[in-house]
Amino acid sequence: ADTSYSIPGMASQPDSCGNWYPYHVCDECGEPIFSESHCGLRRCPECWWEWVRETAKKIVKRIQAYRWAQDDGLDRRLIHAMFSPEQKDDWTISRVDGMRSESYELAQEAGVTGGGALLHMWRTTDDLDGEFRAASEAGVADKKWKYLRETYGQGWRQATEVAPHVHQIATAPEFEPEQGDWVAKRVRTLDAMRSLSHPSSYEDVAGLAMYLLSHTAIADGEQALRWFGDIYPGGFNPEEELSEGALETIERMAAEAVEPEGTDDEDDTEPFQDDEKCDAGTEGCPGQRMPIWDVPSARRMNWWDELDRETERRMTVAVDWMMGDLDPPPCSTEQEARDRLALMADAG
Repeated sequence: ADTSYSIPGMASQPDSCGNWYPYHVCDECGEPIFSESHCGLRRCPECWWEWVRETAKKIVKRIQAYRWAQDDGLDRRLIHAMFSPEQKDDWTISRVDGMRSESYELAQEAGVTGGGALLHMWRTTDDLDGEFRAASEAGVADKKWKYLRETYGQGWRQATEVAPHVHQIATAPEFEPEQGDWVAKRVRTLDAMRSLSHPSSYEDVAGLAMYLLSHTAIADGEQALRWFGDIYPGGFNPEEELSEGALETIERMAAEAVEPEGTDDEDDTEPFQDDEKCDAGTEGCPGQRMPIWDVPSARRMNWWDELDRETERRMTVAVDWMMGDLDPPPCSTEQEARDRLALMADAG
């Protein structure tokens, strides 16, 4: 089972990821605007953190919606719980699946009403723990799994050992697990949800979710995040339980908790923002970005009163490129993509 699973970001980057394309044109000057493509896949070394953030938003939104739908008090209490079975030398995929299912049953027997669960297949070795402590004391490392990624890269498995266990972000009015052959513990209780827009309750869930997702076990064809109990989609529908206004507030707060305003994230992999100003290089242009897919209908409505022949030709080539009517070689930089479009326009 070990080799069937990996952690996010440890596969090869897909061929289509990281290339530059004319995703937009300016709705004022008509010039094509280029952006870098991102696959958003959890296995991609460039996009895995985008997957972590998007999945964390889903976790925060669903859990906070469920908490708000409950009576105030213990029914809203949220915990981080961990369930670890007796370890074996021959963990097969079927045994891992059985272990995951059993962890949900044990959680509910202990008082958990429902939650989201993430499988972790590995623990770090004693040697890695020692390396990290030294690096941390030297002030050059602050997070163990981040240190492992940066130090070992694709060879990360050599610093880990197989030890499947399940982490849960779960609602639990009480939590009294029976140990038996399992180690079951409440790691901590998360911040209380004192109001619908209480920032720290969202931030606490977001931080924990992103940490757990950063080294969760992933496998082809399997969902990394599993809901169970009362929070399972078949048992809880936020649209039926909460008002539209409450859902909008929860969605906004979740997004802000995962991606706080004003942060400069080096792993920012959003390919574009539709409301950005024109940055096609036309000085002083007040235009906005228009998705390339909207250009044909905009042209039929005579959106642009006047375009010179060269600009109109570049726009046409950009549309044909993105529609698949033209198939130039991949462009790994913005300048390369601009040059390629210019060549195709000149050849037109």
